[in-house]
Amino acid sequence: MQGETRIFLATKAPYLNENGEVAGIIGISRLAGRSFVQKPFSPLSLARTIRQVLDQG
Repeated sequence: MQGETRIFLATKAPYLNENGEVAGIIGISRLAGRSFVQKPFSPLSLARTIRQVLDQG
């Protein structure tokens, strides 16, 4: 939306290959709506979401 400010939460982490070497970067971004900003942030919940996305791909 033009002229509208939005806040996103972005988290990035190294993507490791079978040898434990960095093979790339993975990340996820989420629109931080009012209810999201007002709730306590849960890094564990976000990590689970990233794992689910990786397991599907």
